[in-house]
Amino acid sequence: MILIIFHIISCDQDCNKYRDLFIENECNVILSKDYTDNQPEFMIVKGINPNTKEKCKCQDNVKNWYFYNGYMEKGDTLVKRKGDDFYKIHKKDTIFIIYYGECNNYNQYVRINNNPPKTN
Repeated sequence: MILIIFHIISCDQDCNKYRDLFIENECNVILSKDYTDNQPEFMIVKGINPNTKEKCKCQDNVKNWYFYNGYMEKGDTLVKRKGDDFYKIHKKDTIFIIYYGECNNYNQYVRINNNPPKTN
């Protein structure tokens, strides 16, 4: 009985916990390859940090980038600043702003409609 309760509790996802992880994540990288094909849910993007010009990699810690990998191509810049609830994909002529989404009253993740294409 205790094992069943532990299993149920451990499977329960805490949307706000994942939102906090997303907000704490930070990345600034010019992508070294296309990510438009199928990627693992916890994506790791590699490339060059535009500020330091050094090789770097960033990992998505909440399975959010995976949903928008179709927008990520070689030469694009992925920018996620610590403290923001969104990240940006800078393309040659467009910037996609992708917000984390919301947690509903049942502690479930809800993606925002039309997220993207908000452009700047």
